[in-house]
Amino acid sequence: MALDHNRIAQALAQAPIGHAIEYHAMLASTNDRATELARAGSPHGTVVFADSQSAGRGRRGRSWQSPPGLNLYLSVLLRPADLPVAHWPRLTTTVALALCRAFEDQVPGLQAQVKWPNDIYLRGRKVAGILIETGQVGSSEDSRYVVIGTGINVLAQEADFPPELREIATSLALAADHSGAVPLPGAAVTREAVASDYLRHLADLYAATLTDFDATLAEVAARSLLLGHAVRWLATDGEHTGHALGLDPLGQLRVRLGDGSEQTLGSVEQIRLID
Repeated sequence: MALDHNRIAQALAQAPIGHAIEYHAMLASTNDRATELARAGSPHGTVVFADSQSAGRGRRGRSWQSPPGLNLYLSVLLRPADLPVAHWPRLTTTVALALCRAFEDQVPGLQAQVKWPNDIYLRGRKVAGILIETGQVGSSEDSRYVVIGTGINVLAQEADFPPELREIATSLALAADHSGAVPLPGAAVTREAVASDYLRHLADLYAATLTDFDATLAEVAARSLLLGHAVRWLATDGEHTGHALGLDPLGQLRVRLGDGSEQTLGSVEQIRLID
């Protein structure tokens, strides 16, 4: 069944994010389309949805499986004139928490966790990913923009994932059932409700990026899959190991290295727990 974008638009008609929605049955990439809209002057809070993507991608250009009728693929255009560019790294943490809260609204009893920097997990498996891209048209401060892409597995069942992802990916429907195999009753969760909740939480948390970001950091830290554990990461200069200590004021990861020194990671190619 196609995504009922009109239902989402009605729910968010007066909202700061989601008041303008563009829907496509198929797109190459919602992030690419949102970038086009940004460059054409579309307003802050515009959202692009696609029921399917032919070239969906995650961080580092990795492909994101985007079959129709099952999941959510959307990108949000922000024009954060009120947020200094130096604070834009906070947005990944903000989006992660908005997703976690939306999932828990839809399926009470689930606890969503954050795998820094951009993945959301349910019951130990990945359910959503975040891709943030930035740009500027012209030289003025207000010509800068941020595009926040999210892929959310909502209704997919195990057979809907490629074989190589079936042991590491999940959906809201699968995670809500303890066996991880039985579909939810029909009325339990819808893509439209998940999208509306996510965009409402994103609007609320975006407003707090300047006023109360410490609270966002604390909640995300409490949900972290990595903090307090030994981790291994791949950066442009090679592979490293250390101990994940916490998040800095921008949401970047603080680690302690084997020699006792500390380092802050703003971005990595890959990161995982050391068994």
